[in-house]
Amino acid sequence: MAAETTAKAPMTTIKVPQPLRQRIAGDAAEEGVTAAAFLAGLLDRYERDRRFAQVRRAYAGEVDNDYVELAEAWDRAADQELDAAQRLAGA
Repeated sequence: MAAETTAKAPMTTIKVPQPLRQRIAGDAAEEGVTAAAFLAGLLDRYERDRRFAQVRRAYAGEVDNDYVELAEAWDRAADQELDAAQRLAGA
């Protein structure tokens, strides 16, 4: 997805130390992609990891009792349907 959006964008330069540029170019070559695509992939993974960390923090916070009760009700209903289907299959 990032490659599609970056391919159409105007180009610019960024200043990085030469050893870092060489690392980027070498790793990109190993992956068979351009340096821009390699960096876009790294940023995609970083941003995805950050979103998941936010979700983990949210789940570690206060429990949404309404959600828990609703999920448990759905689980009970699904179990009842499964039991009924198993009884019918065994009959």
